[in-house]
Amino acid sequence: MKRFALLLALCMLLTACVTKVPETEIPDAPAVQPEVPAVTPSVPVAPAEPETPAEPEVPAEPETPAEPEPEPFTAPGKRKEIKNILLIGNSFSYRLVDELYYIAKAAGYDINVYNAYHGGCFIKDHWTWLTDEEKGKGQYGMWETNETGWKKIKVDVDIHEILAHKEWDVITLQHHFTPSNSGTVKNALKNATPYAADYLAYLKENYPNADIIWYEPWAMDVGYSGITSLSIQSSLFKSIHEASLQIAQENEVPMLPCGLAWQNARANEVVGNILCLAKDKAHDGDVEGGQYINGCVFFETIFGKSCVGNTWRPTEYALEEARVLAMQQAAHDAMLEIYGEDYFK
Repeated sequence: MKRFALLLALCMLLTACVTKVPETEIPDAPAVQPEVPAVTPSVPVAPAEPETPAEPEVPAEPETPAEPEPEPFTAPGKRKEIKNILLIGNSFSYRLVDELYYIAKAAGYDINVYNAYHGGCFIKDHWTWLTDEEKGKGQYGMWETNETGWKKIKVDVDIHEILAHKEWDVITLQHHFTPSNSGTVKNALKNATPYAADYLAYLKENYPNADIIWYEPWAMDVGYSGITSLSIQSSLFKSIHEASLQIAQENEVPMLPCGLAWQNARANEVVGNILCLAKDKAHDGDVEGGQYINGCVFFETIFGKSCVGNTWRPTEYALEEARVLAMQQAAHDAMLEIYGEDYFK
């Protein structure tokens, strides 16, 4: 019993000696810690090379507008009434006025045809007499063909008096091409320009209501001074023709292709090679029909109507019908070559 009491007291003593340890609060686990960015040691960066400035754009050159194509020439007689026609020239225009008048009359046109005539003169002479009043005095005769016939109406007058004679609907101009001045195209142009260009410009400026036309004359026949063969004659024609085409194109005027019509006729067996009756082998002969061909070309150019089948037959001389028709066709073929079929529509 003593032993039990002693054991109980010992147990109580041990219990009293034990120190109570306070509970330590454990903090809640923190939220996910923010990541600490890794520190990258800075590496020096080389400065960027300056940009090369772009080359300034060169503005494109403006396109040169294409020159407008010249409008096709329309026959004056299709655009207006034709009454007064003036031919400025030499003997290669002389008497042509007669044939033109009667061919036109047979086709129903009532016209007056005039010629400012000075024999043997060149375009340079015409220009000098136009621009130099003193030198131009008395240089021309003036011929007229109308219903009363063919006659000389003025003698020893200057070109300004002739130009003032009428209100002109058509004015033609020519040069005197010869073997000596037109053996090559280069020489033909050299002797015709710039006088042709100046004269044509003058007429266009001062006579705006008139159609201004360049007249291509024919090449002389074999037997003329310096023309000893058909090949020389043909070469002369080519020089005259090419020079006349260039003059007409550069000055923007139409051309009367009489020279081409003559070459066409010369190649026709019905017409034959000889068209110049005069002994000098230069001038358009009545009997051989050179004048008639010229009249046909002038008629077609001015009125835009075919001369083929025209009923006019010269009364001063007799031409075989087959020859007349062949010459009409030679003239018409020349016109077709220069202007085409649309010209006659």
